[in-house]
Amino acid sequence: MSTPTEVRRCHACGQPKVLLEANWRHTNWGMETSESTREYRCQGCGARFTIHSRMRQIALWVVGALFVCPSGIGLGILALAWWRGQQDARNPVVPGAAVPEIRYRMGAPLRRCAQCAGTCVATHVTAHRTNGIPMGVEMRYQCRRCGHAFTVESVWGTSSSGCSALAILAIGAACAGAGESAAMRWGGGGLALVFGLFMVWSTFRSIRDNFANPVDDQRLE
Repeated sequence: MSTPTEVRRCHACGQPKVLLEANWRHTNWGMETSESTREYRCQGCGARFTIHSRMRQIALWVVGALFVCPSGIGLGILALAWWRGQQDARNPVVPGAAVPEIRYRMGAPLRRCAQCAGTCVATHVTAHRTNGIPMGVEMRYQCRRCGHAFTVESVWGTSSSGCSALAILAIGAACAGAGESAAMRWGGGGLALVFGLFMVWSTFRSIRDNFANPVDDQRLE
């Protein structure tokens, strides 16, 4: 027996036409946890909202409380935590509601293949975080017609990768130029330079594939 599709009422237009767009499963050190972040989209007006995991909500409240007195910045964090916590109640589940017609594309956009101009679909989407800080979204695509596969990153992900690559290259250059021993110069410095160059190449390839395989999101399929 199949599980009924969850339909929610949209806070923006008041219609029971909200469907789950993405369910991000959280991982720690490569191990999947029971936590998830759910993204929704209304098929009546196109509005989007996110219901965050309980543990991240608790963490946001704790961080906000810790920073209230020292800097006052905690008030903004607490306000964000409160606003996030209201999304479930503002967009309630409507039991027995009919599944609405899909009018707005769900999930990652389609792309046009650089090899054959066919339609490329996202086969894997990963949102990266470091200590809870968003580090961008990585999307793997494959063409339905010729099988051409490529990976692109979000703007924030590309920026993060580029900055990390430059930082590693700077560390490698410093070690190679000022290292007190051959092991430091050619071992630590050399490895850092090689890894930094590899990251630069990966970032360049992602930017190239992003432009070579442009978004082609006009059709609902």
